[in-house]
Amino acid sequence: MQILSLILLLAAAFGVFILAMKYLLGPAPAGYHAEILKADNIEITGILPTLFRAINVVFASSFLAISFAIASLSWYAFQSLLQWPLVIAVVVALLAGLPSAEIARRMEQKSNVRTPWRMGYALVLLVTLGFILAHI
Repeated sequence: MQILSLILLLAAAFGVFILAMKYLLGPAPAGYHAEILKADNIEITGILPTLFRAINVVFASSFLAISFAIASLSWYAFQSLLQWPLVIAVVVALLAGLPSAEIARRMEQKSNVRTPWRMGYALVLLVTLGFILAHI
């Protein structure tokens, strides 16, 4: 179970890394952000693309930090046979992932534009399952 646990934790970290790259390298505003703005008749002109680029870079850097934290803490936990790094990894995932996924879910409900909340919850689930499997 330990290897499966590590695989799930590293897969979650990689998923967060992919999200980071989408925000760092993707369009600003992101596709769903643009759809939400357009649905409310907001034109994406002037300073708005620059503002969204800044927001996307903040998202990306935060996701990169979360990805690094989950991966490095998980790897360290399995190399050292200590439990506290896994506890910190799951706490990081829960503190960052749950509010982010939930706010995106609520935005989708309000705007009727598909947001990435499903991926957020899936990544939190992977980390949680990895944590649980490490203790079986």
